[in-house]
Amino acid sequence: MLLKKPASLSQEQFGLLCEALAYLSDKQKAVIEMRFWQDMSIQEIAKRIGLSWQSTDALIESAINHLRVRLLQHAGLPVRGKSAKIYQLKNGLAA
Repeated sequence: MLLKKPASLSQEQFGLLCEALAYLSDKQKAVIEMRFWQDMSIQEIAKRIGLSWQSTDALIESAINHLRVRLLQHAGLPVRGKSAKIYQLKNGLAA
């Protein structure tokens, strides 16, 4: 996946984002690229990857959550709220 750096991000910010993207599954990376770099609608993405709108939306949300957690951890900030709960559950860290 070759991403073009958005003008709104510094080179350092883009580098951090690319590092965080490396932790996503191939499918998650693909939907993030389609949604935010190719500006495709969820319906267009769903049709392209052969999932329902709801499943595609959930996949995008999951990918964003993973990115949020990685970026917060990199910045040394606490991961709280819904992102923390989802991250803990998916990684077997919740009690």
